[in-house]
Amino acid sequence: LRWLRDRLLSHQNRRRNELQLLLPPKMSYGVYAIGWLFIALCFYMIILHGLKFSEALEVAWMIATVVSIVQELMIQQIMGLAFRSAFRQLFIPSVTRTFVA
Repeated sequence: LRWLRDRLLSHQNRRRNELQLLLPPKMSYGVYAIGWLFIALCFYMIILHGLKFSEALEVAWMIATVVSIVQELMIQQIMGLAFRSAFRQLFIPSVTRTFVA
């Protein structure tokens, strides 16, 4: 089963090389700029929509907006990274060891 381990490792190396060749590094600046512009547009639309409400609803709308953004950035994104990292560290090496042993 060493051929399977070698195949998996070569596939990982090939995939890593493919990912490195997709975009030049300087292209990331443009991607980040577009991302920030999209976020700014979303905030602008949220604020415009919130202005149509009464004063009490405006405050509730802004609080709900901030809570949802904090939940997305601080909880869901971090939890997703943690679970992916844990999965890669716990399961992928053990699967490779199982096939090789």
